[in-house]
Amino acid sequence: MFGNNAPDSGNAELLAVGIESSGREDHRQRWLQPLLDGRRLAAALGRKVIEVHAPKTGKGSALAALLPGHDPAGVVCFGDDENDRSMFEYVSSLDIPHMCVGVSSLEVPAHLFDRCDVVVSGPQEAAAFLNEIVEWAGAGSNSLPH
Repeated sequence: MFGNNAPDSGNAELLAVGIESSGREDHRQRWLQPLLDGRRLAAALGRKVIEVHAPKTGKGSALAALLPGHDPAGVVCFGDDENDRSMFEYVSSLDIPHMCVGVSSLEVPAHLFDRCDVVVSGPQEAAAFLNEIVEWAGAGSNSLPH
């Protein structure tokens, strides 16, 4: 499952607001907080973004709510930021075939990829690896891509 196409159950990440890396955090929070007040939403810092989501939820809980209704044959997830940790933890615990792929950069939080099966060195390598997975799945091969 890729992207954030989960039903609007309050469990999925709702919005990511791009921010300048040179901006001041207190200004961003002061600008964003009035928009969140009274809406049962929370803001958390990501790498170069402020992520807005339902409190105490993440991608892992969104997948846990979504997957049982779809009965997938397998799951592949890609992530590169703290908001992906719960997704890696959930997917790595599945009893169906799965693969967690970390997309590395200089800003990645410590130990983020502890549950990952593969770590690639950036978005271009992630895209190439995803293409390998698509080709492998289309060919019906029994051996996993490397």
